[in-house]
Amino acid sequence: MRSINLFMDTDCTCKNLLECLYNLSPSDLDILVTLLRSKEPLTLEIISKQLGKDKGTIFRSLQKLVSIGFCVKESRNLRSGGQYHTYRATSIDIIERATEYRLNEIRRSLSRLIKRFKEDIQQMIEQ
Repeated sequence: MRSINLFMDTDCTCKNLLECLYNLSPSDLDILVTLLRSKEPLTLEIISKQLGKDKGTIFRSLQKLVSIGFCVKESRNLRSGGQYHTYRATSIDIIERATEYRLNEIRRSLSRLIKRFKEDIQQMIEQ
């Protein structure tokens, strides 16, 4: 996870924020941007070709994006039988709300830490 010092940088961007808060790699963000730009859901194969990356890398990134709610995986049936999956990004509004929620969770955690600060430091000294 990127350092919290990143947020003190005046050049910090939303990209930096997402990398830090969600432990997203540049590859994860490339896939998210690709999905956000697309008007249609995309398959793993299409994303792999567009970004010039192997399917395994794309699949792992998609799994991460689905797990944090930035991407939706949908099953589609083939006419000849069987299934395939498509992926689409959630809306920017949903991503923004999730990020605000995550930041509020961090604020609450930091507040709890600062309330126990002296006690925790004292315990470290006494050990």
